[in-house]
Amino acid sequence: MAGGDNIGEIRVELKTDLPCEISAALRPDDVDLPPGLSIRHLCRDGKYVVEITGVDVLTVKNTVDDVLRCLKVVESLWR
Repeated sequence: MAGGDNIGEIRVELKTDLPCEISAALRPDDVDLPPGLSIRHLCRDGKYVVEITGVDVLTVKNTVDDVLRCLKVVESLWR
């Protein structure tokens, strides 16, 4: 899979126990996304959810890793 193969659309949803207001801390990083990648910040039942959708498996994986790292920092500061 050199360079990341396109296998169709990939969707990853990260559900947290954090309040919806956390999205304000993460949303500013969502600029200049690669073509075919989208990040949605959602509020479900008062909890923050991140939805990452893309067509390149490596790009989605790297984006999920980045978001998880950011969530870990935000969570440690929030609690």
